[in-house]
Amino acid sequence: MNASRKYFRKLKTLMFEKDVDQAYIAQKIGKSKSYLSTRLQGKYDFNLGDIYAIIEILKIPPEKVLEYFQKDGVS
Repeated sequence: MNASRKYFRKLKTLMFEKDVDQAYIAQKIGKSKSYLSTRLQGKYDFNLGDIYAIIEILKIPPEKVLEYFQKDGVS
């Protein structure tokens, strides 16, 4: 299994648990749903601005960010 898929699976699970869908996050970060979807599929890297916005939306503590976003999956 691709490592990014593992991380993003955990992120998707957190989104489900918090009842937050991709469309909501995409709107909040000012991107399209397809933009977010391709990143969650591991096809493209997230940029730091997107990660910061997502951790704010989902209230991910800074010390847990690497549980959801791998270091080499950031551009």
